[in-house]
Amino acid sequence: MSLRNDLLTLLAKYERILAKLDRLKERETKQAAPGRLEVLRPSACGYHYVYTCKDPLTGTRKRKYLSDSKAENHLASRLAQTAYQAELRKLLEQRIPQLQDLLANFEDQELEKVYCDLHPGRQCIVSPIEPTRDQRLRQWQGTPYKGLNMAPQDGYFETNKGEKVRSKSEKILADRFHDLGIAYKYECPLISRGRTTLYPDFTFFDPAHNWEFYWEHFGMMDNPAYAKRACQKLEEYGMQGIFPGDRLIVTFETANKPLSIRYVNQLIAHTFGR
Repeated sequence: MSLRNDLLTLLAKYERILAKLDRLKERETKQAAPGRLEVLRPSACGYHYVYTCKDPLTGTRKRKYLSDSKAENHLASRLAQTAYQAELRKLLEQRIPQLQDLLANFEDQELEKVYCDLHPGRQCIVSPIEPTRDQRLRQWQGTPYKGLNMAPQDGYFETNKGEKVRSKSEKILADRFHDLGIAYKYECPLISRGRTTLYPDFTFFDPAHNWEFYWEHFGMMDNPAYAKRACQKLEEYGMQGIFPGDRLIVTFETANKPLSIRYVNQLIAHTFGR
């Protein structure tokens, strides 16, 4: 989760769109109509259009009300499309150099780097204006919480970290996070907005954006009662503005389709860059 990566993705998108406009311009140059289109106030019959162009002989501007014929509807469409693409090109040609200049000099952690680059003798007597990412992460990790009770008769699995989880798949996930150095909290309460408190399987903290995000594993989706509770839990997340693919990662399994370790590794790499 990196602002620099987000900017690089945005730059690539803008460059891709500009290249598409270039291809369209080459293809449409021969068909381009000179002049511009005016849109009049709509009436009961729809919009009315006026075609304005310069007379090549006299240099004077001519205005023509376009009829509803197929040819003149096509002319109006071409003029409107050309004007739209010109405005889009103008914006892209402005933004792309700005993004390139920003990326040439931008680092994700440049503000906190000013503090981190201080001599240790200065760091110990200076208070950073904003806590660094490491400071925010340590503070989050050090904040105590009370998870769900786990009764002995419920059964449990012990992770490599030495904590108890409720299923073999949760142990697989917890061990993978631990091995990769990904900080998490197991069944940390998520206080809802006037609704039932949720206990996500795993809670993570993104110090770059200063927010938490969550991983839910639903392990018995072939059990109708369990599947119903899973759907209810996803709805509770949605009520709080948390949706799969945004701040919620969701995995599933059934008796015949166990959790895929390969998919888990791909998901972790995509989410955490590990």
